[in-house]
Formats: sequence, structure tokens, C-alpha cells
Amino acid sequence: MVFPPLLRRGTASTSGRRLGARMAPANVHHRIYQISPGDNNTKNWPVISKTVNVSKFIELEETIMELRQFSSQKLRSFIHEIDQTFVEEYGRGGDVNYGSFRREVKARCLLDGVTDDIYSRIRHNIKHDADLTWDELVEGVQDAEWLWSLCHRKSHFVGTRTRSHNDGNFKIDADGYVVVYTDGACIRNGQPDAQAGIGVWFGPHHKLNVSKPLEFSSDPVTNNVAEIKAVIKAFEIVKNRVPFQLGVERLAIYTDSKYLIDSISDWIFGWLSNDWRKSDGGRVKHKKQYRELLMAMEDMDIKWIHVKGHSNDIGNIEADHLARRGAQKYENLSDED
Repeated sequence: MVFPPLLRRGTASTSGRRLGARMAPANVHHRIYQISPGDNNTKNWPVISKTVNVSKFIELEETIMELRQFSSQKLRSFIHEIDQTFVEEYGRGGDVNYGSFRREVKARCLLDGVTDDIYSRIRHNIKHDADLTWDELVEGVQDAEWLWSLCHRKSHFVGTRTRSHNDGNFKIDADGYVVVYTDGACIRNGQPDAQAGIGVWFGPHHKLNVSKPLEFSSDPVTNNVAEIKAVIKAFEIVKNRVPFQLGVERLAIYTDSKYLIDSISDWIFGWLSNDWRKSDGGRVKHKKQYRELLMAMEDMDIKWIHVKGHSNDIGNIEADHLARRGAQKYENLSDED
């Protein structure tokens, strides 16, 4: 899919304000622009400390506020560009007020510089809450990018690369998608002594099949988390090598978790739009794991296929066996502690 070039904002008007530039939250805007070249009275500087050089600030403002995210540029790349430009133009700072100064300038640059498609989907509280940390702001804008991508492409596929050959000896369906079965298993699900494992099955005796325990981390040890982690692992297998060495750009994921499919293909739109809250107002469980999944889905064209669990589908049976063996390994690892 080819995107039209982004119309760059930033044309100077006779009043000195840039035409078409979006306004950041009012308190952020005013706190930044309370400094002017002729204002040397530090009492008028509520955020920036006495050590800030005013002329250097003006140079920084002129440079960093012109940054714009291009239509084909990932948000993470644009954020990295903001970070690099800030350090190059201003430095890293060292006084107690530097963090607030840095956040104020970078926040306005981010909100003013993202594409219109992303900006239109940023939640109201993210745009206008000046008390958010930089990480919270970035997370909210990232959610908006994922929401736009899912709404317009139903996946995170970017580009038009194709491969006619099959580097990984995969099974390919009639539409050109690599077929993979995933499953998660949890012994004593929901109990304090639960053990969970994941299974990823590409085919009989395939060298990339995976059976492993759920990693010991902050992840809850539940069946749903194991289901999510199994899919993430499938993406890691086909992506995290020499870029696209395996020739996989389309993935058909077969899973018996209807909950997972509904979550990532239906409910996710409401969650991303509503600060990760469900329709009843409650918080979405496993937000961290779903955000990891959204990250893993980027640059892939994806089909989700539900299969009935414990049926005669050989792929589902094998993925289930792999997941159960992985859960047993989790139990063995626990016994060694």
C-alpha cells in the first residue's frame, strides 16, 4: 500500500506562528513560551532553571519544533529522532530542573510532529494532561499509531515485499500465508502454584517448533497469558533473525483460544481508544502482554483462524502437546529453586 507524502507543517506566517501547527496542551505551550530573547528575569521561568541559556533555548526551539514524522516512519524512529536532536542541540543537562524542561519541549515536539492520522487517534487525556511522564505520553501515542494501523489495514503490514521461495520449509496456504499453530497450557490455572508453558508448531519434526515454559518474570502464570506468549514467540521465530531471511511476511495463526482472537481482532479497538478500559469501565487484564503482541505484529500481514480445541486437527493437537510439555518444564524449574 502506497501512502501519500505527509504535508509538512511549519510554514512561517507573518505573526511568527507556524501555519497548521497543532497546539499542545495550553499550560505546556505557555510555560515554554514564557521565555523570550529579551526576558532575562529568571522569576518568569517557572520550569527552566537559572542555568538555562536563553539564546540556546531559542535555537533549540527552532530546530526541534520543525521535526515531523514522515508517513512511512515508525513512531519509535521519530521518537529516537527527537531524543537525538535534543541532545545534539542542547545537551544532556545536569541541574534539578532539567528533566522538566526536557519533558516540556519534547512533549510539544511529539504532539506537534506526529502525522495527522496518528494525532487524530490520540486519546484526549494524553493530549491535554501536562502531568504525564514522558514514558506515559509515548505509550499513549504508540497506542494511537497501533489503532490507526489496525483500523486501516487490519494488521501491521508495511511495504510491498514478496518472496516467491520458502526459506524455512514452511507449510503455505492457498493465499500465501505461512501456517503456524500456537497454544498455551497452564497446570492449576489461577492458583499460586500454577505452571504454564507455550507451544509453537510449524509442522511435523520442524526445526523451529517450540516447547518451553513460560518465562519467570512479572507475567501472571495463567492460561490466557500463555496463549498470548505463544503467539508472540511465533512472531519472534519468523522475524528476529537476519531481517526477513526466512521470507515470512504473511502469517496464518491457528489457535483454539477464541478469547485471544476476539481480543486482538475486535476488542482491541475499544481498548486502545479508551485507555485500556473495557466496556464496563474495568481495566483490561494483561495490558502489558497485549502491547507486546501488538509490537510483535508490526510489519506482518496476519490471518487469525480459530480451531476447536481437542478436536482431530493435527496441528492443534501437536501445539497442545508442546505447550503441555513446556508447562511440565516450568514445574521442573520450580523444583530446582
